Amino acid sequence: MPATASAPVRRRPSGEPPPLPREDRWIRRIWVLAAVLLLGAGLSVLIATTDVVQTADEAVLSWFAEARSSALTDAASLVALLTTFAAVMTLRCATVLVLVVYRPSATWWSSWRPWW
Repeated sequence: MPATASAPVRRRPSGEPPPLPREDRWIRRIWVLAAVLLLGAGLSVLIATTDVVQTADEAVLSWFAEARSSALTDAASLVALLTTFAAVMTLRCATVLVLVVYRPSATWWSSWRPWW
């Protein structure tokens, strides 16, 4: 017996067609890249040559102007307060504090099984 035995050669049964050639994946990726670039170039030309974006922007702004009321303006002002630096830092610190304080109990509750 030789020291290195090679694997037996696998032969197709009679009548079985040969395997199809493998398709290169990079060709498909090139086509997708070309399609994305073509779509981007087309949108760029469309935006540069027409007023589609400006028209859509004016339509949205006019809709908001019609829907505006004093109550909605006050609500928007309150929501805008949540985006200040002080509010964001307060919410971050509160989140860390809650996680530090309640993590042991959350771990206990997640592992707790009722006796019944």
